[in-house]
Amino acid sequence: MKLRETIRNKFFVGLVMAVFLFSIPPIAGAQGKIAFTSNSEIYSMNPDGTNRTLLGGASLFYRTDPSFSPDATKIAFSGFRTGFFRSIYLMNADGTDTIRLTNSAGDDLNPSFGPNGKIAFTSTRDFNAEIYVMDTDGTNQTRLTNNTSADVDPTFSRDGSKIAFSTSRTRPDQTTFQGICVMNANGTNETCLDNGTVDFEPSFGPNGKIAFVTQPVPGVYSFFICVMNDNGTNRSCLPGDNDYNVHPSFSPDGGKIAYQSLGSVTGGIYVMNADGSNRTQISFNSGDNQPSWGGQSPVITAPTKLKITGGDILVGSPGQGIILKSPGGATCKLLSIDNAGAMVLTAIVCP
Repeated sequence: MKLRETIRNKFFVGLVMAVFLFSIPPIAGAQGKIAFTSNSEIYSMNPDGTNRTLLGGASLFYRTDPSFSPDATKIAFSGFRTGFFRSIYLMNADGTDTIRLTNSAGDDLNPSFGPNGKIAFTSTRDFNAEIYVMDTDGTNQTRLTNNTSADVDPTFSRDGSKIAFSTSRTRPDQTTFQGICVMNANGTNETCLDNGTVDFEPSFGPNGKIAFVTQPVPGVYSFFICVMNDNGTNRSCLPGDNDYNVHPSFSPDGGKIAYQSLGSVTGGIYVMNADGSNRTQISFNSGDNQPSWGGQSPVITAPTKLKITGGDILVGSPGQGIILKSPGGATCKLLSIDNAGAMVLTAIVCP
Protein backbone atom coordinates (compact mmCIF):
# COMPACT_ATOMS: atom_id res chain seq x y z
CA MET A 1 0.00 0.00 0.00
CA LYS A 2 1.39 3.38 -0.98
CA LEU A 3 0.71 6.32 1.33
CA ARG A 4 0.78 9.48 -0.74
CA GLU A 5 0.54 12.10 1.99
CA THR A 6 2.59 12.81 5.08
CA ILE A 7 0.86 11.30 8.10
CA ARG A 8 0.72 13.73 10.95
CA ASN A 9 -1.14 11.73 13.51
CA LYS A 10 0.12 8.33 12.45
CA PHE A 11 -1.63 6.07 14.89
CA PHE A 12 -4.99 7.77 14.38
CA VAL A 13 -4.70 7.59 10.60
CA GLY A 14 -3.62 3.97 10.89
CA LEU A 15 -6.76 3.21 12.90
CA VAL A 16 -8.89 4.83 10.19
CA MET A 17 -7.09 2.77 7.56
CA ALA A 18 -7.73 -0.37 9.56
CA VAL A 19 -11.45 0.34 9.72
CA PHE A 20 -11.45 1.02 5.98
CA LEU A 21 -9.60 -2.19 5.08
CA PHE A 22 -11.78 -4.27 7.36
CA SER A 23 -15.03 -2.99 5.92
CA ILE A 24 -14.52 -3.42 2.16
CA PRO A 25 -17.72 -5.23 1.16
CA PRO A 26 -16.77 -6.40 -2.36
CA ILE A 27 -13.84 -8.43 -1.05
CA ALA A 28 -15.90 -9.89 1.78
CA GLY A 29 -18.51 -11.00 -0.73
CA ALA A 30 -15.86 -12.30 -3.11
CA GLN A 31 -14.69 -14.87 -0.59
CA GLY A 32 -18.03 -16.66 -0.48
CA LYS A 33 -18.86 -17.93 -3.99
CA ILE A 34 -17.84 -20.83 -6.19
CA ALA A 35 -18.79 -20.82 -9.87
CA PHE A 36 -18.98 -24.19 -11.63
CA THR A 37 -20.32 -25.97 -14.69
CA SER A 38 -23.18 -28.48 -14.62
CA ASN A 39 -24.90 -29.99 -17.64
CA SER A 40 -23.29 -27.38 -19.93
CA GLU A 41 -24.61 -24.48 -17.83
CA ILE A 42 -22.89 -22.23 -15.30
CA TYR A 43 -23.99 -22.06 -11.68
CA SER A 44 -22.74 -20.46 -8.48
CA MET A 45 -23.02 -21.54 -4.86
CA ASN A 46 -21.67 -20.77 -1.42
CA PRO A 47 -18.56 -22.68 -0.28
CA ASP A 48 -20.78 -24.86 1.92
CA GLY A 49 -22.92 -25.86 -1.08
CA THR A 50 -25.94 -23.71 -0.23
CA ASN A 51 -27.64 -21.17 -2.49
CA ARG A 52 -27.06 -23.10 -5.71
CA THR A 53 -28.06 -20.70 -8.49
CA LEU A 54 -28.27 -21.09 -12.27
CA LEU A 55 -26.68 -18.08 -13.96
CA GLY A 56 -28.87 -17.85 -17.04
CA GLY A 57 -29.93 -15.40 -19.67
CA ALA A 58 -27.13 -15.94 -22.17
CA SER A 59 -29.02 -18.21 -24.64
CA LEU A 60 -25.81 -20.13 -25.30
CA PHE A 61 -25.17 -23.80 -25.91
CA TYR A 62 -22.45 -25.57 -23.93
CA ARG A 63 -21.25 -22.95 -21.43
CA THR A 64 -18.10 -24.07 -19.60
CA ASP A 65 -14.81 -22.88 -18.05
CA PRO A 66 -16.09 -20.24 -15.59
CA SER A 67 -13.51 -17.88 -14.11
CA PHE A 68 -14.29 -15.20 -11.51
CA SER A 69 -12.80 -11.72 -11.80
CA PRO A 70 -10.55 -10.71 -8.87
CA ASP A 71 -13.37 -8.67 -7.30
CA ALA A 72 -15.93 -11.44 -7.99
CA THR A 73 -18.26 -9.08 -9.86
CA LYS A 74 -17.76 -10.74 -13.28
CA ILE A 75 -17.43 -14.27 -14.65
CA ALA A 76 -15.64 -15.10 -17.90
CA PHE A 77 -16.54 -18.37 -19.63
CA SER A 78 -16.47 -20.15 -22.98
CA GLY A 79 -19.51 -21.12 -25.02
CA PHE A 80 -21.33 -21.23 -28.34
CA ARG A 81 -23.79 -18.75 -29.74
CA THR A 82 -23.32 -18.86 -33.51
CA GLY A 83 -20.89 -20.65 -35.82
CA PHE A 84 -18.79 -23.73 -35.17
CA PHE A 85 -16.27 -22.44 -32.64
CA ARG A 86 -16.38 -21.65 -28.96
CA SER A 87 -15.83 -18.05 -27.88
CA ILE A 88 -15.00 -16.27 -24.63
CA TYR A 89 -17.90 -14.40 -23.02
CA LEU A 90 -18.21 -12.14 -19.98
CA MET A 91 -21.21 -11.73 -17.67
CA ASN A 92 -22.02 -10.23 -14.32
CA ALA A 93 -21.68 -12.59 -11.35
CA ASP A 94 -25.49 -12.89 -11.19
CA GLY A 95 -25.65 -14.04 -14.84
CA THR A 96 -26.86 -10.77 -16.37
CA ASP A 97 -25.44 -8.63 -19.18
CA THR A 98 -23.54 -11.26 -21.18
CA ILE A 99 -21.16 -9.86 -23.79
CA ARG A 100 -18.95 -11.64 -26.32
CA LEU A 101 -15.20 -10.96 -26.09
CA THR A 102 -13.75 -13.14 -28.86
CA ASN A 103 -14.90 -14.24 -32.32
CA SER A 104 -12.10 -16.13 -34.02
CA ALA A 105 -11.78 -18.95 -36.56
CA GLY A 106 -10.93 -21.39 -33.81
CA ASP A 107 -11.99 -22.42 -30.33
CA ASP A 108 -11.36 -19.86 -27.56
CA LEU A 109 -11.64 -21.39 -24.10
CA ASN A 110 -10.12 -21.71 -20.59
CA PRO A 111 -10.32 -17.99 -19.63
CA SER A 112 -8.44 -16.89 -16.51
CA PHE A 113 -8.73 -13.44 -14.97
CA GLY A 114 -5.63 -11.62 -13.77
CA PRO A 115 -5.58 -8.72 -11.29
CA ASN A 116 -4.15 -6.44 -13.97
CA GLY A 117 -7.16 -5.95 -16.26
CA LYS A 118 -6.19 -8.95 -18.42
CA ILE A 119 -7.74 -12.31 -19.27
CA ALA A 120 -5.53 -15.22 -20.33
CA PHE A 121 -7.12 -17.91 -22.50
CA THR A 122 -6.46 -20.81 -24.87
CA SER A 123 -7.13 -20.45 -28.60
CA THR A 124 -6.82 -22.74 -31.62
CA ARG A 125 -7.22 -19.86 -34.09
CA ASP A 126 -3.68 -20.52 -35.41
CA PHE A 127 -4.39 -24.25 -35.93
CA ASN A 128 -2.78 -25.20 -32.62
CA ALA A 129 -3.76 -24.59 -29.01
CA GLU A 130 -1.75 -21.60 -27.75
CA ILE A 131 -1.96 -19.17 -24.81
CA TYR A 132 -3.27 -15.66 -25.50
CA VAL A 133 -4.09 -12.62 -23.35
CA MET A 134 -6.54 -9.79 -23.90
CA ASP A 135 -8.04 -6.86 -22.07
CA THR A 136 -11.29 -7.53 -20.21
CA ASP A 137 -13.28 -5.79 -22.97
CA GLY A 138 -11.87 -8.18 -25.59
CA THR A 139 -9.34 -5.77 -27.13
CA ASN A 140 -5.57 -6.26 -27.56
CA GLN A 141 -5.71 -10.01 -28.11
CA THR A 142 -2.07 -11.14 -28.09
CA ARG A 143 -0.49 -14.55 -28.59
CA LEU A 144 2.07 -15.49 -25.91
CA THR A 145 3.19 -19.06 -26.74
CA ASN A 146 4.42 -20.61 -29.97
CA ASN A 147 4.86 -24.35 -29.69
CA THR A 148 3.97 -27.30 -31.91
CA SER A 149 2.30 -29.05 -28.96
CA ALA A 150 -0.88 -27.87 -27.24
CA ASP A 151 -0.62 -25.13 -24.58
CA VAL A 152 -3.83 -24.96 -22.51
CA ASP A 153 -5.36 -24.12 -19.11
CA PRO A 154 -3.64 -20.78 -18.33
CA THR A 155 -3.86 -19.35 -14.80
CA PHE A 156 -2.64 -15.94 -13.65
CA SER A 157 -0.58 -15.56 -10.48
CA ARG A 158 -2.27 -13.47 -7.81
CA ASP A 159 -0.03 -10.45 -8.50
CA GLY A 160 -0.52 -10.76 -12.27
CA SER A 161 3.20 -11.13 -13.01
CA LYS A 162 3.15 -14.79 -14.15
CA ILE A 163 1.02 -17.29 -16.05
CA ALA A 164 1.16 -21.05 -15.50
CA PHE A 165 -0.27 -23.44 -18.11
CA SER A 166 -0.44 -27.11 -19.12
CA THR A 167 1.65 -28.23 -22.06
CA SER A 168 3.82 -30.89 -23.64
CA ARG A 169 7.41 -30.20 -24.66
CA THR A 170 10.31 -32.23 -26.04
CA ARG A 171 13.18 -32.86 -23.67
CA PRO A 172 16.82 -32.79 -24.83
CA ASP A 173 16.74 -36.61 -25.05
CA GLN A 174 13.74 -36.30 -27.41
CA THR A 175 11.27 -37.80 -24.93
CA THR A 176 8.03 -35.94 -24.30
CA PHE A 177 7.39 -33.86 -21.20
CA GLN A 178 3.71 -33.44 -20.28
CA GLY A 179 3.33 -31.01 -17.43
CA ILE A 180 3.21 -27.40 -16.31
CA CYS A 181 5.21 -24.41 -17.49
CA VAL A 182 5.40 -20.93 -15.95
CA MET A 183 6.17 -17.73 -17.87
CA ASN A 184 6.05 -14.00 -17.32
CA ALA A 185 2.70 -12.38 -18.10
CA ASN A 186 4.12 -11.06 -21.38
CA GLY A 187 5.20 -14.55 -22.51
CA THR A 188 8.91 -14.23 -21.73
CA ASN A 189 11.12 -16.42 -19.53
CA GLU A 190 9.21 -19.65 -20.01
CA THR A 191 10.26 -22.33 -17.49
CA CYS A 192 8.86 -25.86 -17.52
CA LEU A 193 8.53 -27.72 -14.22
CA ASP A 194 9.39 -31.25 -15.29
CA ASN A 195 8.85 -33.81 -12.54
CA GLY A 196 8.71 -36.88 -14.76
CA THR A 197 4.96 -37.25 -14.27
CA VAL A 198 1.91 -36.08 -16.21
CA ASP A 199 0.80 -32.81 -14.55
CA PHE A 200 -2.02 -30.52 -15.69
CA GLU A 201 -4.76 -28.03 -14.67
CA PRO A 202 -2.65 -25.55 -12.65
CA SER A 203 -4.37 -23.08 -10.32
CA PHE A 204 -2.40 -20.23 -8.78
CA GLY A 205 -2.99 -19.39 -5.13
CA PRO A 206 -1.46 -16.82 -2.79
CA ASN A 207 2.26 -16.75 -1.97
CA GLY A 208 3.30 -18.23 -5.32
CA LYS A 209 1.66 -21.62 -4.69
CA ILE A 210 0.26 -23.68 -7.57
CA ALA A 211 -2.34 -26.42 -7.08
CA PHE A 212 -2.46 -28.91 -9.94
CA VAL A 213 -3.47 -32.43 -10.95
CA THR A 214 -0.97 -35.24 -11.47
CA GLN A 215 -1.33 -38.63 -13.12
CA PRO A 216 1.43 -40.60 -11.39
CA VAL A 217 1.42 -43.45 -13.90
CA PRO A 218 0.85 -42.38 -17.55
CA GLY A 219 -2.11 -44.19 -19.06
CA VAL A 220 -3.50 -45.28 -15.69
CA TYR A 221 -6.83 -43.69 -14.75
CA SER A 222 -5.75 -42.18 -11.42
CA PHE A 223 -5.48 -38.46 -10.57
CA PHE A 224 -4.25 -36.70 -7.45
CA ILE A 225 -4.24 -33.02 -6.44
CA CYS A 226 -0.82 -31.65 -5.54
CA VAL A 227 0.66 -28.29 -4.51
CA MET A 228 4.07 -26.80 -5.32
CA ASN A 229 5.90 -23.49 -5.48
CA ASP A 230 5.85 -21.69 -8.82
CA ASN A 231 9.45 -22.81 -9.44
CA GLY A 232 8.54 -26.48 -8.97
CA THR A 233 10.00 -26.89 -5.46
CA ASN A 234 8.20 -28.21 -2.35
CA ARG A 235 5.99 -30.47 -4.39
CA SER A 236 3.46 -32.21 -2.16
CA CYS A 237 0.54 -34.42 -3.21
CA LEU A 238 -2.45 -34.24 -0.89
CA PRO A 239 -4.11 -37.30 0.64
CA GLY A 240 -7.40 -37.98 -1.13
CA ASP A 241 -10.72 -39.63 -0.46
CA ASN A 242 -10.24 -41.42 -3.81
CA ASP A 243 -7.81 -41.42 -6.72
CA TYR A 244 -9.95 -39.39 -9.11
CA ASN A 245 -9.73 -35.71 -8.14
CA VAL A 246 -9.31 -32.89 -10.69
CA HIS A 247 -9.93 -29.16 -11.32
CA PRO A 248 -8.40 -27.62 -8.14
CA SER A 249 -9.15 -23.98 -7.32
CA PHE A 250 -7.69 -22.10 -4.35
CA SER A 251 -9.91 -20.07 -2.02
CA PRO A 252 -9.16 -16.33 -1.93
CA ASP A 253 -7.01 -16.61 1.20
CA GLY A 254 -5.28 -19.81 0.06
CA GLY A 255 -6.48 -21.75 3.09
CA LYS A 256 -8.77 -24.11 1.15
CA ILE A 257 -9.04 -25.80 -2.23
CA ALA A 258 -12.21 -26.63 -4.14
CA TYR A 259 -12.02 -29.53 -6.56
CA GLN A 260 -14.06 -32.02 -8.58
CA SER A 261 -14.25 -35.73 -7.79
CA LEU A 262 -14.58 -38.16 -10.69
CA GLY A 263 -15.55 -41.05 -8.43
CA SER A 264 -18.51 -43.06 -9.71
CA VAL A 265 -20.22 -42.87 -6.31
CA THR A 266 -18.62 -39.76 -4.79
CA GLY A 267 -18.73 -37.53 -7.88
CA GLY A 268 -19.35 -33.82 -7.36
CA ILE A 269 -17.53 -30.82 -5.92
CA TYR A 270 -15.59 -30.88 -2.67
CA VAL A 271 -13.77 -28.35 -0.47
CA MET A 272 -10.73 -29.23 1.62
CA ASN A 273 -8.06 -27.46 3.61
CA ALA A 274 -4.95 -26.61 1.63
CA ASP A 275 -3.09 -29.46 3.38
CA GLY A 276 -5.68 -32.00 2.22
CA SER A 277 -7.48 -32.32 5.55
CA ASN A 278 -11.17 -31.83 6.34
CA ARG A 279 -12.57 -32.84 2.96
CA THR A 280 -16.23 -31.88 2.64
CA GLN A 281 -18.55 -32.67 -0.25
CA ILE A 282 -20.59 -29.57 -1.13
CA SER A 283 -22.39 -30.80 -4.26
CA PHE A 284 -23.67 -34.30 -4.88
CA ASN A 285 -24.33 -34.06 -8.61
CA SER A 286 -21.69 -36.03 -10.52
CA GLY A 287 -22.18 -33.62 -13.43
CA ASP A 288 -20.89 -30.65 -11.39
CA ASN A 289 -17.36 -29.74 -12.46
CA GLN A 290 -14.78 -27.00 -13.07
CA PRO A 291 -15.11 -25.11 -9.76
CA SER A 292 -13.73 -21.55 -9.70
CA TRP A 293 -13.54 -19.90 -6.29
CA GLY A 294 -14.70 -16.30 -6.57
CA GLY A 295 -12.48 -13.36 -5.92
CA GLN A 296 -9.02 -12.89 -4.54
CA SER A 297 -7.76 -11.46 -1.30
CA PRO A 298 -6.59 -7.85 -1.67
CA VAL A 299 -3.01 -7.69 -2.97
CA ILE A 300 -0.98 -5.34 -0.76
CA THR A 301 2.32 -4.53 -2.42
CA ALA A 302 3.77 -3.06 0.78
CA PRO A 303 4.74 -5.40 3.66
CA THR A 304 1.81 -7.25 5.19
CA LYS A 305 2.63 -5.59 8.51
CA LEU A 306 2.00 -1.88 8.09
CA LYS A 307 4.24 -0.25 10.65
CA ILE A 308 3.08 3.18 11.73
CA THR A 309 5.24 5.41 13.91
CA GLY A 310 3.58 5.28 17.31
CA GLY A 311 2.02 1.84 16.78
CA ASP A 312 1.57 -1.12 14.44
CA ILE A 313 -1.40 -2.32 12.40
CA LEU A 314 -1.48 -6.03 11.49
CA VAL A 315 -4.00 -7.69 9.19
CA GLY A 316 -5.43 -10.70 11.01
CA SER A 317 -6.59 -13.93 9.41
CA PRO A 318 -9.68 -13.68 7.18
CA GLY A 319 -12.80 -12.85 9.17
CA GLN A 320 -10.79 -12.09 12.29
CA GLY A 321 -10.28 -8.35 11.99
CA ILE A 322 -7.42 -5.89 12.37
CA ILE A 323 -4.81 -6.13 15.13
CA LEU A 324 -3.53 -2.85 16.62
CA LYS A 325 -0.22 -2.98 18.49
CA SER A 326 0.96 -0.34 20.97
CA PRO A 327 4.23 1.54 20.33
CA GLY A 328 6.14 -0.59 22.82
CA GLY A 329 4.71 -3.82 21.42
CA ALA A 330 3.39 -4.98 24.80
CA THR A 331 -0.33 -4.37 24.25
CA CYS A 332 -2.56 -5.44 21.35
CA LYS A 333 -6.22 -4.89 20.56
CA LEU A 334 -8.37 -6.68 18.00
CA LEU A 335 -10.69 -4.41 16.00
CA SER A 336 -13.65 -6.39 14.67
CA ILE A 337 -17.33 -5.99 13.78
CA ASP A 338 -20.11 -7.88 15.55
CA ASN A 339 -23.30 -9.26 13.97
CA ALA A 340 -25.10 -5.98 14.60
CA GLY A 341 -22.47 -4.08 12.63
CA ALA A 342 -20.90 -2.38 15.67
CA MET A 343 -17.11 -2.13 15.99
CA VAL A 344 -15.65 -4.04 18.91
CA LEU A 345 -12.17 -3.49 20.38
CA THR A 346 -10.90 -6.49 22.36
CA ALA A 347 -7.62 -6.92 24.25
CA ILE A 348 -5.63 -9.90 22.90
CA VAL A 349 -2.18 -11.45 23.27
CA CYS A 350 0.16 -9.82 20.75
CA PRO A 351 1.13 -12.09 17.83
